[in-house]
Amino acid sequence: MSLSPESRDTLRRHEWFTLRPFAVMAASVACVWSTTVVVRGWQASHGKPREVHTMSATATAKRHVVPDAVLWEATVTQRAADRLTAKRQLGIAVERTRAYLLAHEVKEAELSVYPPSVEQDIQTITHSHADGGTSMDEVPSGFIATQRFAIHTTDVARALRGFRAVATTQELGVIELPEPSCTVSTIDAIRDQLLALAHRDVRVRGEAAVAAVGGGHLGKLTAADVAKSPPDGLEAPSLVTCERGTEVAATVTATYELE
Repeated sequence: MSLSPESRDTLRRHEWFTLRPFAVMAASVACVWSTTVVVRGWQASHGKPREVHTMSATATAKRHVVPDAVLWEATVTQRAADRLTAKRQLGIAVERTRAYLLAHEVKEAELSVYPPSVEQDIQTITHSHADGGTSMDEVPSGFIATQRFAIHTTDVARALRGFRAVATTQELGVIELPEPSCTVSTIDAIRDQLLALAHRDVRVRGEAAVAAVGGGHLGKLTAADVAKSPPDGLEAPSLVTCERGTEVAATVTATYELE
């Protein structure tokens, strides 16, 4: 049975009203999904970045070291009116000093004698004038002859006894005697060991500090500073340091993120 044109129009209108709620619902869902994507995208590009908290910790590793080599020097000086006399007197004084050293704890193989030097001694004389002004003249004043000894050995205690003997005697006349210098042959290896200990302990100290203030954990390392003491070898030349040794230290200050 066929439908009249009026019946077919009525059926189409009925189908449109029946499907319309589903079309509106689909459009609404699409609209909501699109809005959610836009908002999340805005939050990702414009939201506040994560606040990073950090904490720092410091650890120091120390070791007392004693030197295993020593170097000390002595310079003999003689003055005379002429060059020849100054040089002759220096030769006598050097032989006397050499004999004294060999008789007081210094061995021949440890002793070095450097070439002599003879220079004219110049004195500066200042003249005062009636008008209040001054003038200066450089006047020759004889000759100075010098010669240097160096004692280098790994027998530190014996060498320092020889140093004290020279420092306290009156037999040798004018001698320039600077403080001895000492070294530790394994100083680099000792510093590496101390640095490794400080690196290990600094994180342990950091974890303990975090636990003491309420928990949390240390995250990644963000910065580290290293300090060594003394910075270069042992301290400045010193009889006390050579006799007693010195303290070597490595300090690490590390900064970590907190989780």
